[in-house]
Amino acid sequence: MTLPHLLPRAAATGLALLLASLLQAPGSDAATRAGFRVSASVTQGCLVNHAPPGNGGNLGSLGRLDFGRHPATSTARIGAQLTPNGAITLACTPGIALRMTVDGGQHATGGLRHLGAGNARLAYRLYADAGLSREIPIGGNLSIDYGNPDDIRLPIHAALQLPGNQSAGRYQDRLTVTLSW
Repeated sequence: MTLPHLLPRAAATGLALLLASLLQAPGSDAATRAGFRVSASVTQGCLVNHAPPGNGGNLGSLGRLDFGRHPATSTARIGAQLTPNGAITLACTPGIALRMTVDGGQHATGGLRHLGAGNARLAYRLYADAGLSREIPIGGNLSIDYGNPDDIRLPIHAALQLPGNQSAGRYQDRLTVTLSW
């Protein structure tokens, strides 16, 4: 074999090796970049006792609505306001539409709530304002207005008319309040 025959073959082999190495090994200073999106969704809601409430959860007692002590012969109209239980706190996202529903209690009849002592009943009404002008109907959905979203107070006031011939006894009822937003 002569040298002129080897040169074209060696050149072709070298060129093939050079091309293969260029295709397999990228340059050492090459950079690859890609991006990704970062996001968060903040939704409206409320916290009960500084935590999101469980759906349909029972929170215990909101407080007490006490009409006080009166003689059985009294015909006075008596008012009362919910005294909140300090252990329960309510805070909501500013601007959220907060609604409250109050059931009829244990002794409701004829569309009215009643306190009960044995078989005796004493009708009372709930209101959403101290002026007793916005009645809270049984099961009615009431919008709650609040100024401070970090310390929401439920506007529950009540009134009853003593009939003047009421049987003596301790009259009681238990209401359930449902909050929704």
